[in-house]
Amino acid sequence: MNRNYAKITLVALFLLTMFWGCKTSQKVISDTPTIQNQNIAQKDLEPDSLYFKLKENELKFNTLSVKFSAKAIINKKETSVSGLLRIQADSLIWVSITPALGIEAVRVLIVDDTIKILNRLDGSCTIASFAYLSEITKQEMDFDMLQALILGNDFSYYDNTKFTASVEKQGYKLNTLNRRKLKRAARKNETMNSIPYQYMIMDFANYKIKETNLESVNENNYKFSATYQDFVEIEKQLVPTKLTMQAEAAADKFQLRANYSKIQINPEPIGFPFRIPDSYEVKVLEK
Repeated sequence: MNRNYAKITLVALFLLTMFWGCKTSQKVISDTPTIQNQNIAQKDLEPDSLYFKLKENELKFNTLSVKFSAKAIINKKETSVSGLLRIQADSLIWVSITPALGIEAVRVLIVDDTIKILNRLDGSCTIASFAYLSEITKQEMDFDMLQALILGNDFSYYDNTKFTASVEKQGYKLNTLNRRKLKRAARKNETMNSIPYQYMIMDFANYKIKETNLESVNENNYKFSATYQDFVEIEKQLVPTKLTMQAEAAADKFQLRANYSKIQINPEPIGFPFRIPDSYEVKVLEK
């Protein structure tokens, strides 16, 4: 797997594992109708109160397992894959990708600040850091952000005291500028992450995130949006079943649409097998 292919794989995995929708046999809970010309109590527009309700209604779990099929378009090049995604909360993300015939082609393990890609097609293992992923996606990225975006949650280890609130037709809007990673969450020798501009649209009724947007203000003109729709109830929690994602940075454009056939919250047993065969070539990608 050469360097260029590795970059494409990492971007595809970033898009694939970050943003997800799903199909289940569960009854779909329709989106709340947009509210127009309705008086909203002033207390409902208090940012702290809205953010508390957002966090209170986030998807919570110890482990998560999802089967998926997805289509990614990267600079007009289309790739379709299927596979299995597993997460251990705040610890690791594990992905098995099977392009065709049910034969695994790629296995991915994301833990702490390291990404490992086991390519069974050419007998290699590529190791990269989140710094490398941040460079090619034009967005500073860490494990917390990646996990949160997979779930449709907000980021746990970033400042939440500077939001402003308003009402849009689609729902409550929370937005903030220069949102910084909390010092207590920063790792040793890590440059403090900062999100130049972020806003979220929350459902009027259940306070779930319907849309997340990230933008930069530098020469890259980075823009990202993820829209979550059609929530279902699984284990007494609301989970989005449709996702539309788009990302754009300079001349690069990405799009992802994904569907899931099975979602399990806290399944037992669950494993995250990942072993590099002795015969595999190990490649380390530098930033």
